[in-house]
Amino acid sequence: VIALLPGKEDSLERLLETNAQFVSDAPSPEECVEASEEVSSLYRCLDLLTADERTVIEALYFDGGTEREYATTIRRAQQSVNERKLRILRKLRKLMEI
Repeated sequence: VIALLPGKEDSLERLLETNAQFVSDAPSPEECVEASEEVSSLYRCLDLLTADERTVIEALYFDGGTEREYATTIRRAQQSVNERKLRILRKLRKLMEI
């Protein structure tokens, strides 16, 4: 007796007969709306930062720079940039909870 295992290709008729459903990897519409709202909230909170705080976040996250590169640019120690970044991220987290 030979058992056939269904492969990756199948006929539409067979799938309809077996009422087969495939899970989509794409996010649901609800997940898309939620992600969009989170991004909008983040940008609103970024607008509440001081100019200096916003500059740090933009340099490290939007411009793709490293803490070391930014520290060299502003002539500070990398550790001080890291501590400042963490303070700003805590502030953003609190703002987003409001």
